[in-house]
Amino acid sequence: MKTTTLIIILSSFALFASAQNNKIIKGKVANLESKEKEKLDKIFSKYVAVNVDDSPLDEIHKFKNKEVSFSIPNVDLPIKSLTFINSEIIKDKVIPKNFNAKISLLKAINLPEGDVFALSIIDKSISGVYYPKSGEEWIFAPIHHILGKDFLSSNTVVFYKKSYFKDKSKQSCATSSALKQLRSANVMSNSNNYCRKLYVAIEGDEEWFNFHGFFGGYGAMFGIMNNVSNIYSSQLNREFAFKDLIFSHDNYHQ
Repeated sequence: MKTTTLIIILSSFALFASAQNNKIIKGKVANLESKEKEKLDKIFSKYVAVNVDDSPLDEIHKFKNKEVSFSIPNVDLPIKSLTFINSEIIKDKVIPKNFNAKISLLKAINLPEGDVFALSIIDKSISGVYYPKSGEEWIFAPIHHILGKDFLSSNTVVFYKKSYFKDKSKQSCATSSALKQLRSANVMSNSNNYCRKLYVAIEGDEEWFNFHGFFGGYGAMFGIMNNVSNIYSSQLNREFAFKDLIFSHDNYHQ
């Protein structure tokens, strides 16, 4: 009887601890300002704009394994709690000087095979992509990633799908071209194994920072690369990491 009682107590404690560690990212439909709505309506045929409760984000930054669930209206994200771990695509030396934001670049590990969920938290803003193996992906980003630095003060996050863009110009997935490069890429080997070196980059030039600003520019860059690296890692079965930041201007924005 004592053993049984102890097991029940321990199990209850484990469930309580798990519930305590699970953080819910909630949102409610945003009341957009007329300028915000006008600009978004020019880009998207439809979208979901929400005000996200940022109160759980500091706690999510702290935990190594992060149990997170989502409650976002009109967006069909996974309803179960997801376990996120660090994507480990950046090192300290990659983070620019004077960029003092808390950065968590995360990936979900308890999804069905082939699904991808990348979540980036830069201070109190979130961005990412939920990419199911079947169906269309949901992409989400702070409104200032889409409309620029003049909207940095807004806590609105915009959720959309690729098909929601009004610009229907033909686009292609870069995975196939990356795979071709990977097969012919530089080979580094030793007696036991080998790996191939493939460079994937996003260019943040002066125009980029003029649009996004300093904080928004680097936040958007880290978020996009977290999305890209996790999709590529899944589809190419390869891990990616930021090797370094390369500047076209000496110490540009540092």
